Amino acid sequence: MKASARGKTIASVLLVVFVLSTAWAAYYLYAEVHPTTSGATTTVATYSESGTNSFVAALSPSYLYNNTTVVYGGNVTLFTPITNWINVTLVDLFSANRSVGFALNETFTVALSTPVWSKTIYTATNRTTNTETPATSIVNRFDVNVSEVTGLASAIDRQIDFTGSSFTLSLDPQISGFVSVGSARQPVVSEPRLNFTFQGSLISPSGLAFSSGGEVVVPVANSSATGVFATAVPVAALATSVGGLGGSIWYVSRRPEEKVVLPLPQMIAPYEEAIAATQAILGPSDPIRVDDFSDLVKIADTLGKPILRPTGGPAPDDSEFIVLDGDVAYSYHYPGSAPPGPSSTAGPEGRPSWAARPATASQRRLVRNLRQELYRLRDIPVDRRTATTIRSMTEEIVAALGAGDDGEAAVKVDELTRLIDRVVSRSSGAGRFARRPP
Repeated sequence: MKASARGKTIASVLLVVFVLSTAWAAYYLYAEVHPTTSGATTTVATYSESGTNSFVAALSPSYLYNNTTVVYGGNVTLFTPITNWINVTLVDLFSANRSVGFALNETFTVALSTPVWSKTIYTATNRTTNTETPATSIVNRFDVNVSEVTGLASAIDRQIDFTGSSFTLSLDPQISGFVSVGSARQPVVSEPRLNFTFQGSLISPSGLAFSSGGEVVVPVANSSATGVFATAVPVAALATSVGGLGGSIWYVSRRPEEKVVLPLPQMIAPYEEAIAATQAILGPSDPIRVDDFSDLVKIADTLGKPILRPTGGPAPDDSEFIVLDGDVAYSYHYPGSAPPGPSSTAGPEGRPSWAARPATASQRRLVRNLRQELYRLRDIPVDRRTATTIRSMTEEIVAALGAGDDGEAAVKVDELTRLIDRVVSRSSGAGRFARRPP
């Protein structure tokens, strides 16, 4: 038994239902098997960060410092006239109450700035990845040439025509990463910046110390355990849903009922008056094919065109039916016969008998001219001898087109045109007849 259209519709709806129910049952089973969390957490490690920024200043001998040429950093004020170098060391220490994993990245930047401009004069990167260690540190060193710094700041102010009362030299380590215990991670972000503010002849340091801390926490699982009986319901629901899903997929994927094809005489009997048997037809190289003869009848009725059935010519195929609409052709091939293509019912180039070869633009133009000339005789009485001559000339034109002799066909069309001109002229009594241009 093959799937019916109604059964397939119902199965398609059930397929969607079973997909949703399978997803729900799978999630339900997962939730029962895996423990959930209550939102509470427990601390598995604590850590702290302490930054110690220090410097050593190289001085010129002076009365202020009793001719001492070195001053060690602390909260001390320096003076630009007697300070030559400031050698800075920045140490950032991370420590924990147990062995943890530290994965830290640092971008170290030195910048010169005022309230209206900023210029980066140095940048570097550091990285530390330690596994299971209680402490790690990041160290940066930078030497400040005081005269170069003040000279650069003054040069920038002159170029932009700005007069400021102060500028700042910032040594900025930007640290990011995480502290981990197993799969638990705690993000870390810090910026223990050290600044030297230059105002007049004074150099004032700030940011000599920095500290922070945090915890690594993990969620606490519910204490209730999942037993065998608790999982029976979701397992049964999942099994049922998967079974229904599989059955729906199987039914939807089955082949539809095969369409019953009537015998050819029985199929065309109601439409015999609209079907015209013809010789081989020269039409478009690529017809538009329809799957049902009833569809071709609808097309013919809509266009007001006859249904042509090529039964003559060198390769007759009385199972092919065509409706021509200008340069467009609609074709139906009876499935009980040999298919169109390279076969006994095909022309020498493997095309259907009604189109033995692709029509060229010249041939299509000649066919249109021939149709227009014959159309002129629709309301004009023609004697038997003239009608026989016109029929003979028409057959010669079709034969020439079928043989690919466009020149001979064009000559024959011109001869036929002159003959029809005479017939029309005699019928109307006029000296000439204005033909519709091709």
